[in-house]
Amino acid sequence: MHYHFIKKMVLAREINLIHVSTKDQVFDIFTKVLGTDKLRKIFKMFGVLKVHLNLRGNVDNSSLTS
Repeated sequence: MHYHFIKKMVLAREINLIHVSTKDQVFDIFTKVLGTDKLRKIFKMFGVLKVHLNLRGNVDNSSLTS
């Protein structure tokens, strides 16, 4: 059923299908365990920035109790 719908849409020029290589499948991030290199590539494709956080130390909540 779905195949015929897509075929009809392609023939009507409503959609255009393009080939995406398996090495460029960004959805893999949600379906597979990926190596560091592939993760970095996908993050770059999504525009994810590298952020360094320092989570050591304590939180000063004195302003919350005043």
